[in-house]
Order: sequence, then structure tokens, then C-alpha cells
Amino acid sequence: MPMTTPAGSIDDARQFFADAGLAFPPVPAALEASVVKQGEAIFGTRPAEPPLYTLEAWVAEAMRGPEFVLFGMDGHGINSWATHFYLVHGPLAILMQVAAGGALMSTADTATRVEGAWESVAALMDDLNNAQRAGKLPAGKRLVVVDSDLGNSRWAWVDLRSNAEPQWETSEITATFAAANDVARLTREGS
Repeated sequence: MPMTTPAGSIDDARQFFADAGLAFPPVPAALEASVVKQGEAIFGTRPAEPPLYTLEAWVAEAMRGPEFVLFGMDGHGINSWATHFYLVHGPLAILMQVAAGGALMSTADTATRVEGAWESVAALMDDLNNAQRAGKLPAGKRLVVVDSDLGNSRWAWVDLRSNAEPQWETSEITATFAAANDVARLTREGS
């Protein structure tokens, strides 16, 4: 008997991104089966409440909350839209907003920026997995990366056993790339 996927599943999400001319985000295989449609242009493993455009509420949850993935388009007006990818999985929480669409941005530019963003997230995920297998990640901590074209990009190692505010780092380069550099440093230490 052929396998079927529920309406609004990961396959629908892939089709949505393909129809929009955008690369598909790096959703971990372990979460794919739980992805369902959460809104007109949003998919994930949980409801998109609050709206994805309200980044700081999601940052607070991602620091110490349970695993989830949410991704898609959210915004307002004619030019305040972004492609969002929010993932909390294992030692990583990444909240990425890539400016997308709107009256002042070409479709080709949006597609290029989104593809580059997803490639950097996938590379960071691979680096973290390698560091974790090598036993190089700090115990009891989650790497939280906030990388937004809309502002306030930063990253930190968050202590999951404490409610203390993390020491956020900022960089001239993207937060995802800066965090990947720190993971590479951790992997090299003690080698």
C-alpha cells in the first residue's frame, strides 16, 4: 500500500517553497513527520502563536523551551515581509528572518538570499552535530542564534539549568557564521 502524507504536511511545505521559487529550509529529518500547515504560509510542529514576525517572543521561548520547528512567510504591509525559520533541536536554537518579497525587493534577490541563509544554517547544524559527537559542546547549554535582516542579530550559549540572561555576542558578520566560528573553536580545543 503506498504511503500518503496528511494534508498540510512536509510535502505541502516543500511545494509551497518550490512554488515561491525559494529553497526549502533545513528541517531536521527527526521533525519532518510532525510538520503540518500552521497558517496560510506557515508550516511547523506547533502553532505559530505569537506570529513569527514577533521575533523577541520566540527568542525567549527558544532559549529554554521544548523542541520545535516553524517556517514560512510572515509580515505586514507592502514591504515588511520575511521568510522565517525557527528551530529548537538538540543543542541548537536558531531564529532566522530573511527579508523577502515586498515592493522593493526582486524575486531573484529574495531567492538568492534565502538559499544562502539556509545553506549557512545547514552548515552550522552539521558543525554542531560533529562537535556534539566529539564531546566538545558545553554541557547543559544550548546555542541560541538570532539572525535577522530586520535587526538585533546575536548569539549566545544559554545555560538550560539557569534563568540567568545569557551573555549575547554580536558580530560584523552574520550571527550564524559567527556562531559557527565559535563551534569550530570548541571543536579544535583539546584536539
